[in-house]
Amino acid sequence: MEKDLSSIEGMALDWISHVLYFVDGMRAKIEIIRTDVNYEGRMRRTILGPDTLKKPRGIAVHPMKG
Repeated sequence: MEKDLSSIEGMALDWISHVLYFVDGMRAKIEIIRTDVNYEGRMRRTILGPDTLKKPRGIAVHPMKG
């Protein structure tokens, strides 16, 4: 897992599940990180990558819809 980020284009917080979604436009990926975990790494992972995305620039979540 890479720890570096190139260009954060957008962020969205799901306050129900305590997950922060962020878009790295330069690396063409969307990652998530749990905000309710208190240790380094915080369960960060990529959920969509350059094989699926071309030029991501923003993100929105609807916590009530899942």
